[in-house]
Amino acid sequence: MKRIILSAFLVAILSGCNSFLDLKPIDFPTEETFYTDVKGLEGGIIGAYDELQSSDQYGAKFMTLMETRGDNVKNDNSGASGGITYQIEVFTETPANSNLSGSWLSLYTTIYRCNLILQNMDNVQMNDDQRTKIAG
Repeated sequence: MKRIILSAFLVAILSGCNSFLDLKPIDFPTEETFYTDVKGLEGGIIGAYDELQSSDQYGAKFMTLMETRGDNVKNDNSGASGGITYQIEVFTETPANSNLSGSWLSLYTTIYRCNLILQNMDNVQMNDDQRTKIAG
């Protein structure tokens, strides 16, 4: 009798779990779930602008690149920070220079985020005014 009750209990538990186990996480949006409405597209725009204030852009490195190359800042110390800013000062930087590679990677991250918005905005219902603002 115990085996029959145990077997029936196991069958009921195991057969009822399919819909419970197939839930998708709602706390971590993906590209498929994020850009489904106007609020998602506006959040994507904020994310694209957010990359511009990172330490690889206007937060630090990009300004160092512009000011050093533009002769507004002078760096004659070839040993400081492994010479990466000095290389920019004397035009001898290589692709291994972390200031350059970080800034370029950050720029392409911004472009990627903008392209995601443009690719997904056709799937969202909105009026022409909203579409113009988001595309701009």
